[in-house]
Amino acid sequence: MSIVISYAHEDSDFVDTLAANLFKNRVPVWVDRWELKVGDSILRKIEGAIQGADALLVVLSKASVDSEWCKKELTAGLVRELEAKSVFVFPIVVDDCDIPLFLRDKLYADFRKDKDRALKDVLEATAKFTSDTLYRGTTPTMNTDYGLYCFIGADSVDINLTLLDIPLAQPYSVLTEINIKGNDIVAKRYNKFAEHGFDWFQRQAILTMVTDAVESNKAGFHVLEDSFPQSRKFTINDSKRGIRLDVQVQSRRLGEDTGKDIVVDWGLSLKRYVERLLRERDRLPAEAKAKLAALISS
Repeated sequence: MSIVISYAHEDSDFVDTLAANLFKNRVPVWVDRWELKVGDSILRKIEGAIQGADALLVVLSKASVDSEWCKKELTAGLVRELEAKSVFVFPIVVDDCDIPLFLRDKLYADFRKDKDRALKDVLEATAKFTSDTLYRGTTPTMNTDYGLYCFIGADSVDINLTLLDIPLAQPYSVLTEINIKGNDIVAKRYNKFAEHGFDWFQRQAILTMVTDAVESNKAGFHVLEDSFPQSRKFTINDSKRGIRLDVQVQSRRLGEDTGKDIVVDWGLSLKRYVERLLRERDRLPAEAKAKLAALISS
């Protein structure tokens, strides 16, 4: 989940404010002045960031539309969007300027008038790249839709992660539900982190523990012969910290009967989801990382 901001340096103050507001809303962004180090190739860094980006936020101003530097960034991002259909380009207008012809058919956030409304537009446009509760993962042979919800009480935590595997070349799909129940120690820690806006970190931590247990026991799959659900239960105990997680996983086959058994590797789907969450954490600004580190060590 990488979001790159393309801008002219004359608009640095605006970009700093925008990036700070996006970070507050857990939107990971890449800004060249924040990430370049002495000796780095500026061109290679920016091109590399765009090549690996999910989205490109283009700040349009009188300065940027006349900037050859930004034109190069726009070209790289738009070419990749057209070729791979994977980079989302979202214009942000900050003053009266001539919007480039190839961006005029795109919706944009207009910061010239209502800044709060414009920021909301940016957050809505980038939501699919930043949400840790709704997500679609893709491979050349499979789409996997994810949906996560939590019930948090004073003495328990209940997490449900639902996976829908949709093979692109098969007439069926597989629905898997991973239900995790944490004890009072887990709930106390979850609520502590939530008070500081880091509830998402506790979801990551819990899912990571489940992923590690599944991998170590090589238990992350079900064999589905028909529509009857297959399930597995196990418990994770951390006696040192007093943590207990009770896990139940159930998979069910939907769609056309092909006459063949299906092996669903829900453990791999779970691992990919957790890896996505961890990449987001790696992009936290230094101040947020320090605050999170203090909570972890407390």
